[in-house]
This record gives sequence, structure tokens and C-alpha cells, in this order.
Amino acid sequence: MKLKAEHIMKNISPTSGNIHAYLTDSWSSRSRFNIRQRAGFAQFIFLMLCSHLEEILYSLLNNRYEALAFLGHASAPVRTIKHGIQTIGTTATKIDDGNHSVVSSDAKAVSLSLIKLMEQKRKNILKQPIDKLIESYNEIFPVSFEQVLGPANFQDISTVRNLRNIFSHGRAIELCFFGPLGGAAKPDFDSFTLKSAIESLKRAKIIVDLNKYNGNNHNEISELIFSDASLLHFYAATQEASELLRNSAVCPYEIVQMGLIARLPTLSPY
Repeated sequence: MKLKAEHIMKNISPTSGNIHAYLTDSWSSRSRFNIRQRAGFAQFIFLMLCSHLEEILYSLLNNRYEALAFLGHASAPVRTIKHGIQTIGTTATKIDDGNHSVVSSDAKAVSLSLIKLMEQKRKNILKQPIDKLIESYNEIFPVSFEQVLGPANFQDISTVRNLRNIFSHGRAIELCFFGPLGGAAKPDFDSFTLKSAIESLKRAKIIVDLNKYNGNNHNEISELIFSDASLLHFYAATQEASELLRNSAVCPYEIVQMGLIARLPTLSPY
């Protein structure tokens, strides 16, 4: 496929580039934030991490659909050896599985159907949030989103998505306790909206002792989600996921487009 410069420029999203520019400056200024400002800053970071992944997923899907539509043109031969050899020409399709042959006189109609289907898929992903983009990715790519990321990284990214949904849709952070009111009340972590975040941070040894939390210090749980240790953990997980997803681009045009998406900047823990 011949690439045109104007077509490449048309598909560049400013999202990740803007995120890179913002975080490069704002992260080093976080020490001046009070508790509420820090929480708001952390919420914004989780939104940006999901936006970065959405940009990568959208680019991968958009370009894969475009590649499939290109193959659907009647002038482009398509060959597969799954059940023999299939050749799509300008006027006929011949399928030979070794036992018999079937010839269709209207391969062009099949090609146009594939083109139309891919065009509709490209329109659909324009408005899809990250969860729907992942579903679309699993439909079209040979290796699923979860398999590409691996179990641990998939859990961390699921947490990033969960936190993003809580913050972007204004949902409450629910902390459930059972027992007498006051310090004796024990947390019921299975009922927390932050359950997945706590599991990720416990696996990363950022949370060591869950028994230390009770009715008196429950606010420390939500503050921990907004801590440097937590943010850097999920930030690194998103960086890892984005690189793994970039590697699923195999067509030349897909690889070119991945190179146009800015990577997340390196954040210092200090």
C-alpha cells in the first residue's frame, strides 16, 4: 500500500502528545498540592492513562479495518490455505478443497460486502469507550487483549479502567465495614468499589497489611490510591501495556501509525 503524507497527518491524534507535555511539567509540581488537590490530580492521571490506551487501541483497529477493506477490493487477490485455495478475482471466485470446486460469478459483490462491513466497523469505533474498544480488538485480532497483556498487567489495566469509570462518571468510593461503630469496625474489602485497586496494590506490596485499616483510619485507604507509589505503579503498568499493544501492529501502515503516537514520559519518584 502506498502511503501518502497527507493521509498520515490526518490520522494523528493530539491526545498522547498533549498528555506527554502536561505530565512532563505538572508531575514535578505535585509537591505543592494539598490533599484535595492531590486527589484531583491523581484522578486526572487515571483519566489520561485510559485516554492514552484508547488512542492506541483506536489506531490499531482503524488501520486493521482499513487493511481488510483494502483486501476486499476486487482487484486485490486474496489467498488462504485454511480449506484449500481461495482466489478472488474481478469476476469470479473459485474455492477448491481438494474434493470439489465451487465457482461464484459475482466475487465483486462479496468484495463490496467486506468493504462495507469494514467501513461500518471504522465508524463504530469512533464513539467507543475503552471497554468497547477492547471488545472490538478481541473480535478482529488473533490474540486477545488479555493474552497480549498477560494476567498481572491485565489486572492492573482493569483497575485503571475501573478507577477511570469511577472518577469520570462521578461515582462514589464506597468503603464498607462491619462490626461496632468506631475503631473496632473491620473492612469488608469484597464490597469496596476499590477492591481491584487494593488487590493490585497488595500484589505490588504497596499495601502490606490490610488488617491495619478500621473505622477510624478508613480515609487512609482512599488516600493510598492517590499516593505516589500507587500512581507510579499504575503508570508503569500502562506504559507496559501500551508497548505490548504497539507490538501487535504487524502491517507496515499500522507500524507507521504506532510511531506517530507519543509515548508516556518517564516520571521520577522524587
